[in-house]
Amino acid sequence: MPLMVRYSKTRTVKLDYLSTSSVFVMDAIRLISCSTILMMKYGSLKSFVNELNIALFGNLRETFKVCVPALIYAVQNNLYYIALANLEAAAYSITYQLRTLTTAILSTIMLGKQISTMQWGSLVMSVVGVAAVHYEQNHNSTDDDRMGNRMIGFAAVIAICWTSAFAGVYFEKVLKGSSTDIWMQNIRLSMIQLPISGIAMCYNDWDRVAEGGIFQGWDWLVWTITISAALGGFLVSAVMKYADNIQKTFAQSVAIVLTAIGSAAFLDFAPTPLSFFGMTSVLISVYVYYAFPVRTEPDSKLNANDINQTDDVAIKTNIDL
Repeated sequence: MPLMVRYSKTRTVKLDYLSTSSVFVMDAIRLISCSTILMMKYGSLKSFVNELNIALFGNLRETFKVCVPALIYAVQNNLYYIALANLEAAAYSITYQLRTLTTAILSTIMLGKQISTMQWGSLVMSVVGVAAVHYEQNHNSTDDDRMGNRMIGFAAVIAICWTSAFAGVYFEKVLKGSSTDIWMQNIRLSMIQLPISGIAMCYNDWDRVAEGGIFQGWDWLVWTITISAALGGFLVSAVMKYADNIQKTFAQSVAIVLTAIGSAAFLDFAPTPLSFFGMTSVLISVYVYYAFPVRTEPDSKLNANDINQTDDVAIKTNIDL
C-alpha cells in the first residue's frame, strides 16, 4: 500500500486523482462487501434488512458508540494520503510503527492492559529506530524535486499513530462489550463514515468534482489502492482469528523490509547505514514486544495451601463418616 500510494503521487500524469474520492469509494466498497457477506449469511435480503434495522435502531446507544471511531477513521484516511504525499514509502512504514507505542500507552489507560519490562524496552527501541530513519530522510533524500514538506508528512504520521491507536483500542472495548458480530459493526462504521467522507470530498474538491467527476485521473493503480485499503481490514480480522500476534508481527516485519527494498528499487530511496540501523531496530523491537509478554507468576504457595486445606477437610470428613 505505501509503495502504490507513493508511486501514484509522484508519477507524471496529466490529471492527478482526488485522494478524497478514493477515501469515499473505500467506504462504499467496505459497506457493499459487508452487506453482501451478511446477506449470504442470513439467506435473503429481507432477513438482512431486518437484522440491520435491529442493529442500527434497536440499540441506538451502541450505534452512537461506533460514531467515535468512525469519525476518527474518516480523519485518518485523509491523513494517510497527506503523509505519503510528503514522505517516502519506507519512511512512512517505519514511522508508522510508532503505532505500537501509542497503542500500548492507550491500552494501559483504557483497557488496563499490563505490559512487561521487555515490552517497554522494545517500544523505546522502536522510537530510536524511527528517529534514526526520520533523521536520515530529512538530511539525505534523493527525492526533493517530487517531495513535499517532510515535517508535514511526519506530523501526519504521528497523528495517524495516535488516532489509529485510540480508535482501535476504543473499538476493541466496544466489540468486547457487544454481542453484535464484526461484519455488522463494520456496516455501522461504513454507514457513518460514508457521508462524512462524501462531505469532505465535496468540501475540499468540489470544483474538480463538478468539472470532472469523482473518478477523474483514476486508473488500474488507483483502483487497486482503493480496493486494497477497503478490504485490508478484513484480512487483519482473518489473521487475528486464524493466526496469532506473533505471526502477525512476522508479517509486519516482512512488510517493512519489502517496502524499503521496493522504495530503493522503484522510488529512488537510497538506504544508508543509519537507515539500516533504524530498520533493524524497529524489526527487533516489534519481535521482542510480542515475544516477551507479561507472564503471570503462579501462586504456588497459595495453591499448595489450598490443596492441603482441601486434603485436611477430606480426611476429617472420612474420619467423621
